[in-house]
Amino acid sequence: MRLITILIALALSAPAQGEGLPPRPEAPDPVPGECTKTFGLQKGVKPPTDILPTQTGTPTCSAIAVPLSDYADLLQTERWAKALKSQYFLDMKQLQLERDHYAKLYEEAATPEPWHQRPAAQRAVGGITVLLVVLSTGAIYASAYNMHSTEP
Repeated sequence: MRLITILIALALSAPAQGEGLPPRPEAPDPVPGECTKTFGLQKGVKPPTDILPTQTGTPTCSAIAVPLSDYADLLQTERWAKALKSQYFLDMKQLQLERDHYAKLYEEAATPEPWHQRPAAQRAVGGITVLLVVLSTGAIYASAYNMHSTEP
C-alpha cells in the first residue's frame, strides 16, 4: 500500500517537472554605419553634433529613436523577466528536491528487508531463544534435583 502511494505521488508530480529557461539570445552583430553610443534626444533641443553635423544636416550614423515610454516599458519587462526567472529557478529547485525525496522513499519501500529484520524471523528467533532458555533452566534444575535426591 505504501509503495502504491509513493508511485501515485511520483506519477502526479512528474508532469510538473519542466526544464530550465531557454538561454537568453546573443546580442546581434553591429550593423554597418550604426551609432557607436547612445544619444538622448530632447524636444526643442538640437541633436548632438556627433550625430547631425550642422554643415550638412544629414546624420553621420544610423539609429532608431525610441519613445521614452516604450524604453521604460522594455526596462520594466526586463526586470519582470529576471524576477520570473529567479522565481522559476526556486520552483525548479523545490520540484527537484521533492522528486529526490520521493525517489528516496520509493527506493526504501522497494528495497527488501534483510531476513533477520523481518517480524516473522524475529518472532521465530525469539521463540527459539525462549525455548532454549526454558529447556536449559529445566535441565539445570533437573540435574540439581537429581544430584540432591540421589545422595544418601
